[in-house]
Amino acid sequence: MRGTLAVPGDSARSHRRVDLRLAVQVPDLQTFLDDPVHAALLGGTVEVEGLTSGPVTVDRGSLHLLASIHGGRQRTMDYIVPFQDNAGSSWLLQGSKLVYRRRGIGPWRATTRLRASLTSPADRYDATVPTGTLTISVLGVARLLLSLRPTGAAGTGAAVTTLLRFARFFTARVLLAFSPVAPTRRQDGPPLDPQGPTATSG
Repeated sequence: MRGTLAVPGDSARSHRRVDLRLAVQVPDLQTFLDDPVHAALLGGTVEVEGLTSGPVTVDRGSLHLLASIHGGRQRTMDYIVPFQDNAGSSWLLQGSKLVYRRRGIGPWRATTRLRASLTSPADRYDATVPTGTLTISVLGVARLLLSLRPTGAAGTGAAVTTLLRFARFFTARVLLAFSPVAPTRRQDGPPLDPQGPTATSG
């Protein structure tokens, strides 16, 4: 993923180039599927203009992949990407992709644009407002999919089966998040407005 983010301490309009190359690890697929937040491990590299002189290693990152929002259809993809700059200071690149049906946002855009911020680990809970956007290309998506490592699978056949199960999980959750919500029906009457009844005063 590539884009620009603001760095704490810079001027309000200043943004720096960011290049994020991640690899996803799912040690045990069944555990991942059973986990409500679908936690995976993140490795790879991150490069931030002015903070790193080149790509630096992601230090035990995490991804919550298509976790449900309040138990409903809407989903998020939440990234935590720790790294150290050239001076040895620790940073977190953190952000989310909001995956659900809304005007002007389709499945591709929702799953390929990360709204994110850069912060120190001590300030991670205060840095809730995104300061920029990172976008992944078609080639980047292919590279990320190829990086998936089903480390709990034994043999090529088992690995392929695991990847196919993962693909079904991902596709089903995204399609459900974007499928229209059917109106609620009365038991013996017309469909109810999904927004609920409205009252008018006269």
